[in-house]
Amino acid sequence: MHTEVPPALLEEWLKQWASLNGVDRELSVRLLPHTPGSEILELSVIADGDDVVANVIFTQIHDRRGRAILSVRDQNTFDESLRRKRLSVLLHLFLIHRYKIASVHYLTPTEDNQAQTERMSELGLLDSVSNEVGEIIVADVATEQIEKLLEGESVLVDFLRKD
Repeated sequence: MHTEVPPALLEEWLKQWASLNGVDRELSVRLLPHTPGSEILELSVIADGDDVVANVIFTQIHDRRGRAILSVRDQNTFDESLRRKRLSVLLHLFLIHRYKIASVHYLTPTEDNQAQTERMSELGLLDSVSNEVGEIIVADVATEQIEKLLEGESVLVDFLRKD
């Protein structure tokens, strides 16, 4: 019995995503500590066996009320041809689903983080987004909307297909 959603699920989602976006590279997923022995993890999308095309460096923590928080340290889409196609959103959806995330915190956010959180909010995936003191973006996850989105494969595909 799995207690966490396996990275193989993200690989399945990536196959659907790649088909919808005309990406003809074979994509796989790697989830490992960012550095040996670290609690900070790196979720990477690998193309054609060895080319990291996107990643999210993160840790998962719990607040005093037991809510799971995804703390994003860095995220990148290295292959510019894959940008603006909801790849980063798909990685976030996987992490939110895997760790049952209630809130996402972006530490020392970039303009790209700000734009992404605004877009995810417009898409209904985040309930609220605020800039906190100390250069942190705090975004509350729209849990019910995410659950509806992940109910069935066709719902996710429809979401990925939208402009």
